[in-house]
Amino acid sequence: MDSPVEIERILIERYELEAKSVTGLAGGADADSLVYRVDTADRRAHVLKLRTKRSFRTASLLVPAYLRELGIEEALGPVRTAGGELFVDLPGSVLVLYPWLDARTVAEAGLDLQSWNELGRTVRSIHEATLASEVRESLGTESFVPSRREFLGDSGEQPLLLANGQKPVELEELFVAKRDVIRALLDYVDAVGEELRERRAPHVLCHADLHGWNLLVDGKGKWWIIDWDEVVLAPKERDLMFVMKGIGRGLVKPKETEAFLAGYGDPLVDEELLSYYRCAWAVQDIAAYAEEALSANVAASRASALQALRSLFAPGNIVDIAMKGVAGPADRMQR
Repeated sequence: MDSPVEIERILIERYELEAKSVTGLAGGADADSLVYRVDTADRRAHVLKLRTKRSFRTASLLVPAYLRELGIEEALGPVRTAGGELFVDLPGSVLVLYPWLDARTVAEAGLDLQSWNELGRTVRSIHEATLASEVRESLGTESFVPSRREFLGDSGEQPLLLANGQKPVELEELFVAKRDVIRALLDYVDAVGEELRERRAPHVLCHADLHGWNLLVDGKGKWWIIDWDEVVLAPKERDLMFVMKGIGRGLVKPKETEAFLAGYGDPLVDEELLSYYRCAWAVQDIAAYAEEALSANVAASRASALQALRSLFAPGNIVDIAMKGVAGPADRMQR
């Protein structure tokens, strides 16, 4: 990763922007990125991200830029360099510049019903977008294997050892207490995922991470869709899952779902796909927070990850939501 002095040099050479200040920003759950606020001499502000190449996908920038060309301005894309590039290629990382928005996440600030309706129309436009060959070729296709699935193994009996080599007692106790639930989720996503790979449901362009923390809204009610890192060709239910019961208690209210679907156009929804994606999200989150707790070298970070992991199993949160659509392993074997 580069120093603020190097960043200032790159901004002048590649963006023709003179930086007055480059300030590191805290927060965010992405360990592969560093984020800065850049204030320039012309009194504009930008968000600058330095992202490791191991986690970077060109589609995360190409797709929102393309959607904006189609007139979908709510897709927040990068600021292009003076030469028209979407990012700056650096040794081991890429540098991406975005406009600074005086906005909050929808998870924090909420969204009025008219905006939920507009969001529904916008997501429908994204799903129906005709993709240029360059854009389509940059995209992956739904695999029906949850992110980080391999971390939980065959039985869901991770974890192993902490980064310092000690046994993670609290984490092991949680996994023991929730063993049956975790196994049921794994049985479900493995079995249904295999069925869905064979079924070949129609795929569309999906944001794939369309929750309230990836929606921004300003004080005037204008909103944007951000963070396109997970964009993929997948069944529409991959996105609709986030607004139909959602991934956590209170994140999307029934009237908000109704307004979204009215804007989207009353879709014919495959309930099994919705159930699969809820369970896949639960598996992904369990693995992610457990892995974070295992790898944390600081006690406070480990405690935070453990707290987040426990919260997944709370009434009304993602595991509870997902399990309501899961048949028991014995039932699935009889299908």
